[in-house]
Amino acid sequence: MRKGVDKRSMLRRFQSMGFYLLDTCTFPVDKLRSKERRNTILQHTPRLVQDVIRADPLHILIVKSSIFHPVSSALRGSHLWRRVLNTGPIPFPSHGNQSKYRSMFRRALNTIAVRS
Repeated sequence: MRKGVDKRSMLRRFQSMGFYLLDTCTFPVDKLRSKERRNTILQHTPRLVQDVIRADPLHILIVKSSIFHPVSSALRGSHLWRRVLNTGPIPFPSHGNQSKYRSMFRRALNTIAVRS
């Protein structure tokens, strides 16, 4: 999607289908230096976990390798851990990762049928 495109209507449709998109940080961190970005993500992980607990989703998919470990570690201490579909990081669908993202997303969704 091009930069500047208003994604709100797509996100509302996404949520109307029972999906949530929750971000680790409430502001962009992509322009921060690596260490500062990592520290910021760690600082905001507890808030994200609280957001996930409030949303109480049936299934959870953790996207982006830089947040997988802190978020999955934080969720292990909650009843939501068993709802996490992926056992490892799924790349963010940008910078050439779209096909890998779609493949890994499909694989994670297929685990729902296996668990049921």
